[in-house]
Amino acid sequence: RGEDTLSIVDLKTLKVKATVDVGKGPDHIAATPDGRWVVITNGYSNDVSIVDVRGAKVVATIKTGRGPHGLAVTADGERVFVSNRGGKSVSIIDLKKRSVARTVSLGDGPGHLALGPGGSSIIVNDEKGARVFFLDPVSGKIQRTVAVWPEPHEIAVFTPRKNNRGALSH
Repeated sequence: RGEDTLSIVDLKTLKVKATVDVGKGPDHIAATPDGRWVVITNGYSNDVSIVDVRGAKVVATIKTGRGPHGLAVTADGERVFVSNRGGKSVSIIDLKKRSVARTVSLGDGPGHLALGPGGSSIIVNDEKGARVFFLDPVSGKIQRTVAVWPEPHEIAVFTPRKNNRGALSH
């Protein structure tokens, strides 16, 4: 914390291969399914950085809503959904165009996100609203809302055999 950088680590040697300057207050990161790009939320500069992992450089910085926090990349690697805690919204970023495709107002405090089973949805917790939203991974429209206990936090999705399940921490 405090360095505003992203480290790229070789997992075989466990050595840092590169350090990349990103925006202010980097927080959560997600990789595209092919591993080519990493997206990182920068909470203090209200943007995300898209990093080319091979080239070890920022290729785009995209403004989001206030307080970008959690994020999830779609199964096809074409979009990334970013929660904006301060803006009570989710920004949907088109990774090919490297721009915000649309912003969806959502709850009282969207925080963490996860890709649903088989890429069927983007799951977003509402940390202040005691609910979880399931969004369409293409349009961003709400598919359904599920009431949960107060202050849901992290989201985990697992698919043991045929029983798709998830878990929330609070």
